[in-house]
Amino acid sequence: SSSVCVSSGWFARDPNTLRRVGHVILQLPFAAQRNPRQIILADDYLQFSKVPVDRIKKVVIKSAEKLFGRQALKHENLEKYLEAKVPSLKEFCREKANGDDAKLTTSMLLANVMQLLQRHEFLQNHGDWINTVNPSIDPAVYSQLCKTPELTDEEIENLNAVRNQMRVAIGSLLKDDGILVIPTMPSVPPKLGSKEIMSEDYQNRASSLLCVASISGCCQVTVPLGKHDKCPVSVSLIARHGGDRFLLDTVQKMYASLQENSTLMVNPKSPINTISQEESAEIAKEKVSIHCSIAYLLVVG
Repeated sequence: SSSVCVSSGWFARDPNTLRRVGHVILQLPFAAQRNPRQIILADDYLQFSKVPVDRIKKVVIKSAEKLFGRQALKHENLEKYLEAKVPSLKEFCREKANGDDAKLTTSMLLANVMQLLQRHEFLQNHGDWINTVNPSIDPAVYSQLCKTPELTDEEIENLNAVRNQMRVAIGSLLKDDGILVIPTMPSVPPKLGSKEIMSEDYQNRASSLLCVASISGCCQVTVPLGKHDKCPVSVSLIARHGGDRFLLDTVQKMYASLQENSTLMVNPKSPINTISQEESAEIAKEKVSIHCSIAYLLVVG
């Protein structure tokens, strides 16, 4: 099984550069460019965002309808879908069920699975170095890494089962021609050095979104959509494991339309053609980023 601890990623100012770099880094084989037949909005996950969710959805929906037709738009309750398709989560939930933990949602359980897998893999790879060198580690990070009980072989086996089932589940949902739409982060970025960054609540909310691609080994692109409360806002597009070329092609196709419609984030009541020069300049400065799970690079067969 592939690692969730390490990933490769890069930033670019425009989708063409993003795509060219991706072809070089991932050594993607030639394939004819094709449009997605499904743009799947994870409605429940979009509700995780503290940024007005209707604005994000309007931007994506307008772009998808214009480029691919209204028939391409689908809506999914991702929590219910994954609860049904990842049965090993029920065993993981039983192991954690005590007190309030019994009320954990599917997304929170998956976030915890990702955190446990990351910690386990990190300690496997770097545990001896930590014990030998005794490096200076932030107390909050050290507590997460070294002061929690070791996982049993049975627990590790179940976590890996969740990972494998997640890959199959997302692959079955998206197939070869689907794109999943979720928020990138649950809120605007915390202030640098603030306690919120390391708080359990923020970590869990962020991990609930990050774990979808991380656990399943899917590829993910983060596209900027202007600003909210003077902070950058983005949306993430996810394709199945191994669908990197398809995802890069889709981003190249959608990017200009997403940027045009992202003026809705600035003022939902304003027509697109009233965007100011200042807003246009801000949009032009925004970056696109791509995050491709290293799982695609390491899995054989």
